[in-house]
Amino acid sequence: MESDPIDFAALIGGLAGQVNAGQIVTSYSVGTLGNAFLLTAQKRERDVTQGFIVKCNSTPAACSQAAEGLGDKINNTNIPLEERIRLLQNLQVDKDGEMIQAFKIEIVDSNSLANTNIAINGILNEPDRAMVLAIGHLRDGETTGQSAYLSYNDTQGVIADLVNSFIDKNFATASNPSLAAAQAIIAAGGLNGQARTYVYAHSGGTLISNIALNSLPELGYTNPNLRVDYFGPASTMSAQAAAALNAAGLNNAPIEQQQNWLRYGNVSGLPARIDANDPDAVEKHIRLNSGAGYLNHANDTVATLIGYNFGQTNQYNDPNSPIYLQGATQGNVIQSILEVYALFTTSNSAHSTYRWNDPATWPTNVVAPVPATASTIPLNQVSAGSQP
Repeated sequence: MESDPIDFAALIGGLAGQVNAGQIVTSYSVGTLGNAFLLTAQKRERDVTQGFIVKCNSTPAACSQAAEGLGDKINNTNIPLEERIRLLQNLQVDKDGEMIQAFKIEIVDSNSLANTNIAINGILNEPDRAMVLAIGHLRDGETTGQSAYLSYNDTQGVIADLVNSFIDKNFATASNPSLAAAQAIIAAGGLNGQARTYVYAHSGGTLISNIALNSLPELGYTNPNLRVDYFGPASTMSAQAAAALNAAGLNNAPIEQQQNWLRYGNVSGLPARIDANDPDAVEKHIRLNSGAGYLNHANDTVATLIGYNFGQTNQYNDPNSPIYLQGATQGNVIQSILEVYALFTTSNSAHSTYRWNDPATWPTNVVAPVPATASTIPLNQVSAGSQP
């Protein structure tokens, strides 16, 4: 089947604000001038938002499984980005016996449509891979047709990305990516500013998220209906908990209220409608409603070594603690060091296989994905992306 088209030529000046030809040569570009598709670097001194809306027409697990079928084409800079997005859009999955388009993708300037799932990617992630991870990180793995707004943290190469992450972690300086993420979160709050909003950050994106969340009160915005999940975090557990509570407006709340919000998603504790004696009901409520989740594999190099999770038990990774962060576990330093090679050479290392991106979660009855040829999307047709 033919998927919805994207006009890549029309994106010049639209995806990342006005394009400076001089910056293109010295910073970052995807594709060529001949193909009329350029993605400029997110300059940290410029308040320009660039983002993607990605919709999964099936379940997150099915869409993640379909994307895995593209193998090393994902995140492959030797293939033009427009081609990789085409490949994603042409993937098909089975739904009730019918093959349907797995992903629908729009390239936008901001979260003007108030999408309530906000994703922030880590370093060295091209947009195609970041979008797949965003869908795979959604809390609800059963509902079809979910979408996410990717507040894209542009990759500018190994050295630049590492330097930026070092600054984010050690100086927490506001930057264009953090400001863009904050603006996306505020937009997600809707007219009353209190809509249930989910923030999903991966790897170095968790450092950007911390800065964005901590900036929200300064921007005059807090939302107790905010939910914050970190995956393979470069952030420490304590930094995430503090940032999430700050953004929820609970940084000065009584400790019991903070504990209840972190675990149950509200200051009053487990709602009366949930049977406290039904462990499955309690687990489901916490999974979908907890204020914060910190998902780290014990052998995840980033979460262990950069997130300072060196194997000790603490109040955030102890399941018996009242402020346990859902998904947190003790890191294993030796195994995390051994995982370094896989981190940089594979797309399914311990650092990337979280939630529905984990093959262990994939359904066994899904028909194998059928990638169509990339040529089915004409470049001269326009996608219905939003322009502010």
